[in-house]
Amino acid sequence: VAAMTGRAPRAAASAAAAVSRGRLRPWLRQWADGSSAGQLSRHFAAAAESQLQTQASMPFLAMRPGETHKAEEADVKVPQEWLDKKVDLKTTLAFAKSHEVADAALKVAHCKELHSEWNTVASRLKEIEFDGTDAVLILHSMIRIGCYDAQLFSKVVDCIEGQYFSMDLTMRQHPMLSLFEDSTNMQALVNGLPVSHKVKLILMDKFSRTSGQQRPRQKRSDAEPEKLWKTMDPVEMEASEREKFEKGRIKTLRMRDVKARVTRMQPGSKLRAALAAQLFQVLPYAKIATLAEIGQVCAFSHFRVFRGDLQYDFREAFSRRVNNMDTSKVLPYTLAFTSAMRDFDGPEAMRAWRRKLLPAVVRVTSPWWHRENGLPWKEKMKEETALRLLDWQRLQHEWLRGVHLPPAETEAKALPRRAGVAAQLFIAVAGARQQSVDGELFDHLTAPLKAAVESWLMVRRAGDPSDKASDGAAEDSSTTMPTDAGSVEEQGLLLPLETIADVLEVCVSCGVTDEALPRLLRDLFIEQYGLDIKEERLELSSYTTADLSSLAHSATFLCDDMEELVGLIWEAALPKLRKAEPHLALMLLNAVVRGAPESILTSKPLFAAVDELLVQRFDHDPAVLGHLGC
Repeated sequence: VAAMTGRAPRAAASAAAAVSRGRLRPWLRQWADGSSAGQLSRHFAAAAESQLQTQASMPFLAMRPGETHKAEEADVKVPQEWLDKKVDLKTTLAFAKSHEVADAALKVAHCKELHSEWNTVASRLKEIEFDGTDAVLILHSMIRIGCYDAQLFSKVVDCIEGQYFSMDLTMRQHPMLSLFEDSTNMQALVNGLPVSHKVKLILMDKFSRTSGQQRPRQKRSDAEPEKLWKTMDPVEMEASEREKFEKGRIKTLRMRDVKARVTRMQPGSKLRAALAAQLFQVLPYAKIATLAEIGQVCAFSHFRVFRGDLQYDFREAFSRRVNNMDTSKVLPYTLAFTSAMRDFDGPEAMRAWRRKLLPAVVRVTSPWWHRENGLPWKEKMKEETALRLLDWQRLQHEWLRGVHLPPAETEAKALPRRAGVAAQLFIAVAGARQQSVDGELFDHLTAPLKAAVESWLMVRRAGDPSDKASDGAAEDSSTTMPTDAGSVEEQGLLLPLETIADVLEVCVSCGVTDEALPRLLRDLFIEQYGLDIKEERLELSSYTTADLSSLAHSATFLCDDMEELVGLIWEAALPKLRKAEPHLALMLLNAVVRGAPESILTSKPLFAAVDELLVQRFDHDPAVLGHLGC
């Protein structure tokens, strides 16, 4: 950050003190004493004593702060009356000041016994106004408790962004600001936030899935009569202008009163660019855990961190850093890195996939692959170690592809967590842009997912003696995941409908044919959602048209015996089909004709849907239904 000259000790000490106070930042080219760069080598020792890290590749950034700061654990004092439930928190916060409500949010987030009161605090925060200090504390509370509330978070980010770029950088001090690196002013506080906080600010919690419904068209409002007089033709002309006009050399001029529409920039758009540039500067020297956290800004394909060549440079720098890591150290972050690099297309990304990520994926999934194929397990790879390889996956985003990964709070809830991790790992690797999948890699990726589904189905059918296993379910329990899946009441859902649709979609796109996994997922869908759809409750999922259409197309494309599955999908999608996007409606009708039972193919609702959505709207030949996409 600073260039040291002959007076090295004093300059180095002043630069180190300035960095510790946050006055010098690694992304700004500033000089400590105003002198030119030179004789830096003999001052690296003084920089090491000041916990600065050398960066010889960039002369103007010759010294940088070390690892990114992490938020420390704080001793938050919670009133005993709150723990004993003797105080109505809703009534207490109704007349409290804004900073008192922010303090209450911090206490609720740091005390596990009060996590159930978070909705009460969040609803009150949406009703009041708070300053920048309170906004940072609320941000920390939301991250600690794992809250994803778009309305509250947008309000928090708007407050932080407004004060970050304002002329007034002063802020109200708070004892809990000692959690962060520097709280002298708002810019220093935001610049010194942990990586997890910056990633949340960049992503803005925008990872919802498309519903597949058509957007309502906005009707054009008719012009107001009192404003028509503002549009008029010029009538006063000079002789030369009239001559040109009569000869057709000039066009008729019209004057209109046009008012530009004033729109407000979305909260966080300006702050996001500054924070993303800071993360770019951290890449060359970040540790592997910090690198995995930074990579989550790339885990969502619809979101771009940078624009133009800067996006490509960021991805290449990230891939180069992953490629320099040891494969054994990458294992706990396999899902985090594969989900982040799924859409990378540069040469460094290809090299990182081949040299680091694929070997890590094979090591994570090899225990189940060896057992499924009847091969001896590797040395020192015991059953418990194989399970921990999935449980130890860290720092991946909890809302990959818009689906929440459930926490493994108990042993009974550990199986849905492992199944979700296995499914997301399969989607990230088999659906990667630069990765081609062969039969052996496909078997490695699907082995833990198959084991989880078989274990869940086995326990579910054991709890219901009248339910018989279908032909596609495995009868040999030797391939099931060795864990206590819990009772039928404790199990809940193993995989959400969105994840099932994504897995089958990737099975189609990767080009490997395997009927075992689609049949297992078919049985899983019927067990989880069959009764909910037949009784028309529709409570276990949102049943969006996009997911149902993708699920129906993939299932009928991969296997033939999908009549019961397609029947359930048709019942769930029929009420929403009229408002669906045209391409999704065509996809669903094509899948229904290809795999539905005879009772649906001869039903009046199907004939009416084909006539309205296909013939009348597009004048399409219905004879091709059932053959599209084959």
